[in-house]
Parts: sequence; structure tokens; C-alpha cells
Amino acid sequence: PQSPSLVGSEGGIIGGFAIVKLGARLGLRVELGLEQRGAVASGAIAVSETQSVPYTFDYSFLYATVPVVAEWHLPYDGAISPFVFGGVKLGLNLDADVAGEALLADMEGNPMLVEDHEDIKDASRFDVGGVAGVGVRYPLSRGALRFDLRFSHSVTKVLDGYESRPEQGLSLTATKLRTRALSVMAAYEL
Repeated sequence: PQSPSLVGSEGGIIGGFAIVKLGARLGLRVELGLEQRGAVASGAIAVSETQSVPYTFDYSFLYATVPVVAEWHLPYDGAISPFVFGGVKLGLNLDADVAGEALLADMEGNPMLVEDHEDIKDASRFDVGGVAGVGVRYPLSRGALRFDLRFSHSVTKVLDGYESRPEQGLSLTATKLRTRALSVMAAYEL
């Protein structure tokens, strides 16, 4: 099989947070979230010297996450309060699956799209990684709006040695797959 092209896919996060002030500019923020992550692998499997079969596999992972970050508010004259943050992110894998499709030929040579979906039993149960970013806090008459841009990267492997449907001759082996994400977050602070 040809090495697949692996690209990230869109995901989403929903959750809440609590902040413990440790000083005038320093705080510890603990978040609790439900996070959808994924990746799309595509390529072609050679079935003869002159013919190959294109395929796409869409990996999807659902995590309960607990990022714990230190937040430092930068000195700034004005209504907004810019900040930087960094810390660790712990995750519990709640669901992992893959949906795949390949364009095959039937016995008469006519194109036939084959689609399948399966749960991934070999996905890592836990995820540990880092998170860092920048943001702004805009105070309102009641509470505040917060926006941040963050990058997160897993240290643990989500998949290591997973193979999809090897008995059918259409397999994609995923090894040492880790997740990473660039996210834009918006929140209301009470």
C-alpha cells in the first residue's frame, strides 16, 4: 500500500472553566470540556502494476478533557486585558471510530463505491499533552467576554498499530498517530 496523506479535520469544543487568582496578574485556570478531534487519511492502494484504488478514511475521536493552565495578564492601559497561558491537558477517550470509502470495480469493471464504518477498539484510552496560547479579556457591566487562540499537542499516541479491515484487502495502518489542534475559543466569564 502507498503511504497515506494524513490531514487534520474540523472539530469542536464545548465546556466551562474556573479561575483561581494567585496574584494581581497571575491565575490558575481549570477547564472541563467535551472535545471532538479527527483526521482524514487518503491515498491509493496498488491492485496491479497499472491500476490503483483510491481510498479515504475519516478518523473521529471524542474526548472529555481537563486542561490546567497558568494565565498571566500583561500590563495594558485600557479596557481589555491581554493574557498568555500554558499548561497541561488531560483527556479521556470516550469514542473512537473510522469511516472509510474506496472506489472499486465490480466483476464487469463498473465503478463501485464501497463505504464502511467501524469503532476503533485499539485507540489509547488516555491522552496527555500540552496547551499554550494568547487571549484577551473584555470586561462588561456584568462578567466579561474572553477570546483566546490556543495550540494543543498530544504527547501520547492516539493510535499505534491500528489496521482497518485487513481481511478484506483494503487496509490502512495508522501508527504513532498523535493529535494536535489550533483553536479559537470564545467564553463568557461570570
